[in-house]
Amino acid sequence: MAWTTPKTWADGDIVTGALLNTHIRDNHDAVSTHGHSGAAGDGNDELSGIDSIAFDDQSASPNAAGELQRNGANLEWYGSSVVAITQGDAAAGVASPRTIGTGALTAAPGNHAAIHNAGGSNALAIDAAAGTGSLRTIGVGATAGAAGNHTHTVSEIGYSWAASSSASVTSISVRYREGLTTSYSQQNTITHTPGATQRAIVVVANVIWSSGTTLGVSYTMDCQITKAGVQVATVQAYLGDGDASYPGLRSNLIEYFDANPTVAAHTYAIKIKGSRTEMRTYGGTIIAFEVGA
Repeated sequence: MAWTTPKTWADGDIVTGALLNTHIRDNHDAVSTHGHSGAAGDGNDELSGIDSIAFDDQSASPNAAGELQRNGANLEWYGSSVVAITQGDAAAGVASPRTIGTGALTAAPGNHAAIHNAGGSNALAIDAAAGTGSLRTIGVGATAGAAGNHTHTVSEIGYSWAASSSASVTSISVRYREGLTTSYSQQNTITHTPGATQRAIVVVANVIWSSGTTLGVSYTMDCQITKAGVQVATVQAYLGDGDASYPGLRSNLIEYFDANPTVAAHTYAIKIKGSRTEMRTYGGTIIAFEVGA
C-alpha cells in the first residue's frame, strides 16, 4: 500500500468514503509496514545528525554476523569472529587495537629487527651453535642460514675396492654332486673382516644345477645366504620337465648387501635345497668383498 500525501481540507468540502479510505485508512496501512525504503511515508534506513548512542550492556560478546553490541566496557562487532573495537591489546586470537610494546599481547615496533640485531637494546645471539635458537646471517658457514634461492651441486662420491681377505673367494667343495636333499644343507662358508673405512660388504653366491630325469616334472632350486647362521637373502629358480638324456641346466645367482658392518670377522654361508632328490649340482662360488672409502 503506497503512501498518499494527505488532502488539505477546506470549509465546505464534502467528506466521502473514498477520501477517508485514501487519506486515512490507506496511509495508516502504509505507515504500519514502515519498510525504511526512503520513499515518502516509509522512513529511511540512514541516520543523520546523531551525536551519541548509548548501548545497553549485554554482558556478552555478539555471536551472529552483523551484530554490534556492548560487552561490559567494550564495544564489539561480529563478522565471522569477534572484533573488539574499543578494547586495546585484547586476548591472543581476538582482533583489537594494539599498542606498541614488548608484551605478549602488544604489537612489535616496525624497527624491532634493529632492536634485536647486534648493538640493539634487546640484541639476540647471531649464528649461535647448531641446535640453539638465534638470528642467522645468510651465508655458507656451518651455522649460517642458506639463501632461499641456493642451489646444490651433485658431486661424484669416490670409492675404492678394498682388497678381499684371503678367504674371500671359495668354491663349493664338491664340484659335482648328485642327489640333493629337499631341506637346506650348508655348502660352504666364507669369513671376511672389513677395514676401518668400510662402507659395505657385498656377498655374491652362484650355484649351477640341473633338473632330474623324470619327464613332466617341474624342478626348483632354492638358495640362501646366511650371516652368522641367520638367513639374510634367498632366491628360487624354476626349471621345467626333466629328461634322462638332456637334463635342463640352470644357474641361481644370489647376493646380499651388508651395509656399515662392524670391524670384525663376519661369517657368511650358502645353503641350497632341491625340490627332488635326483637333481644335480655342478659347482658354485661364494665371494665377499668390501666397498671402502
